[in-house]
Amino acid sequence: MMTNSNCTPGSAQESEDYGTDLSGPYYLLIGEQEIGPFSFQKLREMRETKQITSSVLYAQPGTNEWRPLADLWDLLSPATAGTGPGPAAPQQHPYIHPKPEAVAWWKAVDYQKVTVRLAVIAGLVLLWPLTLYFLPSIVGRKKKNSDAIMVLNLFLGWTFVGWVVALCWACMKDN
Repeated sequence: MMTNSNCTPGSAQESEDYGTDLSGPYYLLIGEQEIGPFSFQKLREMRETKQITSSVLYAQPGTNEWRPLADLWDLLSPATAGTGPGPAAPQQHPYIHPKPEAVAWWKAVDYQKVTVRLAVIAGLVLLWPLTLYFLPSIVGRKKKNSDAIMVLNLFLGWTFVGWVVALCWACMKDN
């Protein structure tokens, strides 16, 4: 998870006191860059100076996920620490672009719509050629010799000449 050499746990930067009220250290993901470690007090200062917003992602060593800093927002505000909902999120700093959480493509797919679309495409791909192939039989279905037209179309329709003969026969008037 934390691959940046500047913010690996156990580095020289980690000597800061992380306090006892919340376990630290905290690593932040700003854009594509991982920074840290930070103490809880340092995060509180960064929030007060609007260097970070609630949409910045954070992680702690031993966890395998980045979570939005909004989870800690109430605790980061010294005036409202642990007393209900926190204040509205400050304006995002113009140089901080938090990484949006990626949604796996298979979770975003509506399989029912995909199935219907595939059925329609399969119908078009399979039915139109069959309809075109048996067009002489369809046109001549009410003729006196409809059975003969269908047999000719079925067995010789694959040759273009057989198909044209069957179509001409189907279009002719009965005697």
